[in-house]
Amino acid sequence: MLRDRVFDRWSAAAQSLHQAESTAAVFPWLRDWAKPKLTAKKHHLEELWCQAALFVDPTALLAGAAAAGMSEPDLPVSDPAFGALGKSGEIAKGLAALWRGWQHEAARSGNGSTRPSYVVANLLHGIRSNRKGYEQTREAAKLLVASWTEYIRTVVATADPTPTRLVKVTLSEIKERTPHRPEHGFLHDIDSWTLGVLLTHLTDADWGRRTLTLRVPALVADRLLTKSWPLSCEPVTDGTEPGNSDAHNPTSRLQPGVFDDTPVLERRPVTVEHLRALRAFAPSRPTPTDSSSSSRQAVGPKSCP
Repeated sequence: MLRDRVFDRWSAAAQSLHQAESTAAVFPWLRDWAKPKLTAKKHHLEELWCQAALFVDPTALLAGAAAAGMSEPDLPVSDPAFGALGKSGEIAKGLAALWRGWQHEAARSGNGSTRPSYVVANLLHGIRSNRKGYEQTREAAKLLVASWTEYIRTVVATADPTPTRLVKVTLSEIKERTPHRPEHGFLHDIDSWTLGVLLTHLTDADWGRRTLTLRVPALVADRLLTKSWPLSCEPVTDGTEPGNSDAHNPTSRLQPGVFDDTPVLERRPVTVEHLRALRAFAPSRPTPTDSSSSSRQAVGPKSCP
């Protein structure tokens, strides 16, 4: 799917910029040398950002937030139309699973698609199509799912789409691939809805520290602040920019004289902490490094031509 490929390219470029910036921060005396290379990476990320943002529907993001915030509705367990599912206990179990499947898909989708036929097919899995009441149950399940979808549309229609709330987002650290699990963390474990929110509402980013600032509608903010895994989200008061402290960053202890070729009397011993800090950084993925680009900041799709 083209949308997924574009999202993957943007995510890979963001990870490459994160690794480059976090590594460069360890050696502040190389800032001037690293600046044109980092600038080129930012411009490359901005180009991919503009492309990926075209695949995001802001209304669908509101719908996903509304779906995630829904409580389980009263399920029509006693409705005879669901008799093909079995006895009352089996009907209750099946309808609860139908609700969970629909909500999960509606909340995670970043394009407004919930595939009702898919969740209804899961409800009827294992039941013969020639069983008495099968068609009646299938039609009743479709109507039930349609009622949930219509409720979401009503919520979105009355919600304020204006981005008014500031949210600080911290991405998880990159975890290296193991024999039993691929590389994860950062943007790897994020669903389409969350990626869409980042692409649409990002206003400021410190990729080196994995810290992003979003300005989002209230409905989206409520979801981020209550169901944000694997992100770490916290509200930001208007007019107050989220700060970044080096107090607990072991790499901030790396100063000139540790790894560079300074005069002998100014050199410092390499400690175990220094080696641990270096091991925390993986090689950057290749991205264009044309230093002839201008020095614009990669802010978001609003800067696209």
